[in-house]
Amino acid sequence: YEFNPDNFINVIVKILPEQFVVILMDRGKSFHFEKQRSYDAVQAAEQKRTGGFGLYIIERSMDKVEYESDTKWGNRLTMIKYRP
Repeated sequence: YEFNPDNFINVIVKILPEQFVVILMDRGKSFHFEKQRSYDAVQAAEQKRTGGFGLYIIERSMDKVEYESDTKWGNRLTMIKYRP
């Protein structure tokens, strides 16, 4: 983010009997998660908008998605896929 080599992204992957969990953490700029959740892919394509499509794909692929952000710890995106 912002092409700064000092910035980092932590990735935690947990493979459990009942679920697969991926947690991404960074200290980048936060965003309005609930606003992005209302992303309309058809409308975005018609308007040739960029941005927001990644979260749309994540939400369509995963069973549960949570986002947290605070000034002390940064951003945390948790994605869960339940195993059959």
